[in-house]
Amino acid sequence: MSKDSSTAPEMTPDESGAPSATQKLESTQRLRILLMALAVFAGGFVLYREMVGTNAGGGAGAGTTQYAWKVVNPDGAPVDLASYKGRPVLLNVWATWCPPCMMEMPSLIALSKRPELKDADVAVVLVSVDDSLDPVQRFLNRTNIGEAEVLVAASNPPAEFSTSGIPATFLIDPDGRIVRREVGAMDWDTPEIAAELASFGQAR
Repeated sequence: MSKDSSTAPEMTPDESGAPSATQKLESTQRLRILLMALAVFAGGFVLYREMVGTNAGGGAGAGTTQYAWKVVNPDGAPVDLASYKGRPVLLNVWATWCPPCMMEMPSLIALSKRPELKDADVAVVLVSVDDSLDPVQRFLNRTNIGEAEVLVAASNPPAEFSTSGIPATFLIDPDGRIVRREVGAMDWDTPEIAAELASFGQAR
């Protein structure tokens, strides 16, 4: 009886279950895209840290402010930030290139529309640290900002507004005391935060 000399058919990489060169390339490209997205997300913190230093902050208050920060409106006209003295203020530091800033922006806009804030004369002030007016103007052209007021930094912030990253938000009473400071994106449109801001004006 003769021995069967036939051989098993040769299998291609796809048939054997091993990834093809195309699949490997696609996997590498997906990994690069993921890493780039993570880098952009982190950029909102890293770039601002390089600009203003690394004073950590969050949670509790951070002293007082005289609002000694040079700012302009979106058209470039100077604005006296000290004009907010005597009012409860939520001051948010943000930038159009900062994904976490854009993530929390709708909640800040919604908060600004709450009637209890209007009744207490609370100012929701959004200070951009973009390096030019153009991206801020483009943002405003496509966004209804409600009752919030958008300004653009024309200098580095004073020490009390310097943080380890953005977004950074400060709740300030009419006497300029920084009652609360938060670094990082949050949902600001809550009854508790609205009541806290409104209480600043009632406490005078």
